[in-house]
Amino acid sequence: MDALLDAVEIYFSGQRRNYRDSHGRPKKLDYDDMVFNAFARDHRWIRPLRDYVAMYTHVLGARLPDHLDALRILEETAG
Repeated sequence: MDALLDAVEIYFSGQRRNYRDSHGRPKKLDYDDMVFNAFARDHRWIRPLRDYVAMYTHVLGARLPDHLDALRILEETAG
């Protein structure tokens, strides 16, 4: 919710909602810069999901069957 309200504040006033500079003034941020930053980030979820599955199978002392290791294949082809 904070991120959405921050984005709305940037859109309408060009400044951050909860982020302040060293003088206590709201930090300036152009909406176009915010959009560029959002799309330039890596939001892939495959690697964290694969790490989670690996940790879970390790804790259980099990091995993920090869035919279910699609996450590895997706990660390798996406990279």
